[in-house]
Amino acid sequence: FNKKDPIVIGVEVVEGTLRLNTMVCIPSLSLDVGRITRIEINHKEATSAKKGTQVSVRIANEANPTLTYGRQFDHSNTLYSKINRASIDACKEYFKEEMTKDDWNLII
Repeated sequence: FNKKDPIVIGVEVVEGTLRLNTMVCIPSLSLDVGRITRIEINHKEATSAKKGTQVSVRIANEANPTLTYGRQFDHSNTLYSKINRASIDACKEYFKEEMTKDDWNLII
């Protein structure tokens, strides 16, 4: 694991699907953590992880490379996908077949 850019931590996907290049944030701290640049499941690279999966993620933050796990945030904070209109449109265009009703309910 790595505490600074790139941050490498273990996470559990609690809801939905985690995908590469997803921006993650901590809304309670108004903190943009960065972009998921790698997902590993059992030491094998993956492009996504579904609900209930424990994975290792690499997070890059070009806007704030001094962001440090353990200082600005830690294991007690919940990471969320940062959703905006462009990401909703991308889900509709590229992942429509993969999205379940529960996934759409998370977005809305």
